Amino acid sequence: CEGFLQYDNKVLFIEMKDIPKARGGWIADARKKFEETILSFKEHHPALISSLIKPILCNPSFPGPHPNETIQKKILKDKIGLEFIRQDSIII
Repeated sequence: CEGFLQYDNKVLFIEMKDIPKARGGWIADARKKFEETILSFKEHHPALISSLIKPILCNPSFPGPHPNETIQKKILKDKIGLEFIRQDSIII
């Protein structure tokens, strides 16, 4: 996971990719990174668990929906209780 932002009593994790359609495994890789990072965060910061919001996955080289996106979102939700949001860009 690239990192997280903490603001307004919320915690937002962000994963950034820049991988074109030719390499389709990036979305499963991103989901695994969210899983690992957020589970560790929950273990080490239990008081902040209720502050977690849906993590954001950004890949500007792959606009539009990924064919495996719905499945990866469900896997993440089953494992950490949140599904990710996918965007083509992030503005902070």
